[in-house]
Amino acid sequence: MRTVRAVSAAGLLLLATACGGGGGNADHPALSKAQLGKAAVTGKDLPGYKVSHQAGPRDSRIEADDAKCQPILDAIAPGASRKAKSSTARTLSTAHPPTESGDGSQYSVILAGFKEPDAKKAMSDLRDAIKACGSGFNTPTESMLQQTTGVRQKKATGGDEAIGVLLEGPSWKLNYVIARKGSTLISFGGADSAFTKAVDVPQRIVDKQTEKIAKAAG
Repeated sequence: MRTVRAVSAAGLLLLATACGGGGGNADHPALSKAQLGKAAVTGKDLPGYKVSHQAGPRDSRIEADDAKCQPILDAIAPGASRKAKSSTARTLSTAHPPTESGDGSQYSVILAGFKEPDAKKAMSDLRDAIKACGSGFNTPTESMLQQTTGVRQKKATGGDEAIGVLLEGPSWKLNYVIARKGSTLISFGGADSAFTKAVDVPQRIVDKQTEKIAKAAG
């Protein structure tokens, strides 16, 4: 993986989006990649944002050095989770380009289809991991996540349940909202162009995306 200085804020937020296949056999089956693609937010849904499709590499799961912290990485990049059946990703940027001072925020949206019991367990595991890994964790990747020095849960709303996650490193901060709607997990990430501020994910992005997933699931 390239170093953080070689990728955009949205690119880092996405991390990985494994392209799984097939559906699940649960009360709410996993949405297919095609269904997720149709349900993903667009610029028409969110005036003021430029929305781009992000093609993710296969088999690009990032692993934590401590197994109890792995649910955090699997939640912020749910398409790379071993339990994911399908996924797609989008990057969102504001209409005005980032300035040299580091203003201008970018966001990521990753949609991943699971069997519903697996989606629910992922949320439960995430809560446990945040409690267990407050002092951070390391990864073998050549990115900012190679050294995460703090993990904190934040309030969040959206879908059937939502969890806010703040990740911090020696000189960077990344904000995420992880939401579940039925059998679909959605990771929303936010960062400024310098990665120095904890940028909140706008609620209207969360609400619009979970609304579209609800319609797709019927």
